Amino acid sequence: MSNVNFPTSNSQKIAGLWATDHTLADEGSFYTACSPTPLTAITGTASLVADGATGAQINPFILITNGGNPANATAKTIYPRYMKIKCGTGATFTSATDYCYSIRTDGIGSKWTSGGSVITANNVNTSTAALSQAIIRAGALVTLAMDAATGRLLCSGQIQGSIPVAKDVWIFTFGDTAMPTNVLGATGLKVLTIPCGPIALAPGSNLALDLFGTANAGTFAAEFEIGYAERVSGL
Repeated sequence: MSNVNFPTSNSQKIAGLWATDHTLADEGSFYTACSPTPLTAITGTASLVADGATGAQINPFILITNGGNPANATAKTIYPRYMKIKCGTGATFTSATDYCYSIRTDGIGSKWTSGGSVITANNVNTSTAALSQAIIRAGALVTLAMDAATGRLLCSGQIQGSIPVAKDVWIFTFGDTAMPTNVLGATGLKVLTIPCGPIALAPGSNLALDLFGTANAGTFAAEFEIGYAERVSGL
């Protein structure tokens, strides 16, 4: 028996084959980027205690720049899907009454000035050699301050109310603000999901992940993995 609630003329019914990112992967639009060496953390900037223009805002841990040309109508927009941060054994925290994050964007072209490592992104579809237009850097970065005209604070909050320890895992998700899954292990290790809203990083724009802690007197170090899609906006 047909569904009497579904019109039979002048309409279409579209059902997604996958309820995941497999369609993006299949068309060659999904990329991941991660720490170059497994079990080897990348070290950030020491003793970041605030998110001001003299703190984490100019010393982000991860910086993604969309290297596409804004004047090119077919330049692709970058859509972050997740960032997974695993605190490394190289972290030397001696104090932190809490640990926090913020995610900012601006559109001033590359805002990187020095420091950190360039991270290579890979297309997850093994049948394509399409390269990402993202320029990804991580570590002890020094950047320009957020541009006053185009800068936007899109996400911020507390990650945890304690000193991070090695092997804590933080998973930032984008566009999936459902109830997060948080796990506290028997040894005090934490796996925390931090849901954030969707972000569309246009050509020529930057996205920075800032990490800092109140009364923090230590250096952050972590392994990480980033997953994102690249598509022409609106298609």
